[in-house]
Amino acid sequence: MSIEFHCDHCSKLIRAPEDAGGRRAKCPYCEQSVYVPSRVADEEEIPLAPLDENDEAEQRRLAEEARRTAEELRADRRPPADRVTAPTGPTESAMPHDLKDAGGDAEERVVDYLLLMRESQLVQAEEVLAELLRDREAARQAIERLVADAVPPPALADVPSGVYQGFLKNLRAQLK
Repeated sequence: MSIEFHCDHCSKLIRAPEDAGGRRAKCPYCEQSVYVPSRVADEEEIPLAPLDENDEAEQRRLAEEARRTAEELRADRRPPADRVTAPTGPTESAMPHDLKDAGGDAEERVVDYLLLMRESQLVQAEEVLAELLRDREAARQAIERLVADAVPPPALADVPSGVYQGFLKNLRAQLK
């Protein structure tokens, strides 16, 4: 009896003698070196271990718990209803306080910008950017302080570090 297999290189069907199984040989078509598999007899099948019903139930429970946790995390990341504005235009500020009340503090305005970017409030973020452009140097210094801090401000603690740093880098580039 012979062993039939396909060449890994040219995909042609190869028939090799049974005693060639487990060794390397040359493909007669493309002459590349191929591994000749060993013939597996029906009696050599390895029986599967029986299923552990308790383990299966535990796996289903863990998968359901992971799904619920992911849903809760997604729900927690949604901005509160009073901070969501229509994306069509600047109707109401989505910031925790108005810019006029910021007292000219550039760092607070930079954080406001980052919060708006996190919430995809792009129209309002552009308004804050316009404010920051009026005093570029103060805004740049505020960004440098935030970049130097290892920990982001508490309002941005849930933003992944790479995203946070990307927002700061983007803002710094816009202020040049």
